[in-house]
Amino acid sequence: LRAEIIATKLTNNMVNDMGLNFVFRMQEETGASVYEVTTAYSVVKAIFGMDTLWQEIEELDNKVSAKIQLNMLDRMRRTMRRASRWFLRHGEKNQPISEAVNIYIPTFNDLSKNLGNYLVESEYEELQKLTSNFVSEGVPQSIAYRVASLSNMFPCLDLAQIALTEKRKIDVISSLYYKLGAKLQLHWFLDQITNQTVTNHWQALARASYREELDWQQRSIMTVL
Repeated sequence: LRAEIIATKLTNNMVNDMGLNFVFRMQEETGASVYEVTTAYSVVKAIFGMDTLWQEIEELDNKVSAKIQLNMLDRMRRTMRRASRWFLRHGEKNQPISEAVNIYIPTFNDLSKNLGNYLVESEYEELQKLTSNFVSEGVPQSIAYRVASLSNMFPCLDLAQIALTEKRKIDVISSLYYKLGAKLQLHWFLDQITNQTVTNHWQALARASYREELDWQQRSIMTVL
């Protein structure tokens, strides 16, 4: 009975967080099983601390507009979809969830504390501007910054693996990753892909594929330096 209760609770959380088509979409894009998709969702949610952030945003009911709350929650869902897709492609899906989380958490925590030192000036200014926009709508500074930085935090997954396989320090590869991405305008390309309007399912799949390929190219460049 314990297993059934856990499975039911996890299923409810996943559907509430990500929507009814999340599992089907991940399966279609990656060929993963339901078990693997669920594992990826659980790992990513823990790494990015989405439970706490989600609750803090929900507690802003009647304090900020519903439009702003939905905007922030949508940013969280996009990050979780992207990160879950990454984990299904590159993570160790048969590893216990707690062990998988422990691999990536140190890098995530390092980026959280030092993101301003790793980003180039123009990108850090964009992050500050987005944070300020949320704050101007009544969102507390800490929540606004965490939501605004989700896209910048996504590379923690690649960086954690690079640091492990290449035996390099996290601060060195993180600084190089962001600065090289800016120099080669890879982040500009990512923005163009993300901003492409999709009108059907196949276009959504194509956009996700382009985004994955760009992420992989940036990672590949890092591993040969």
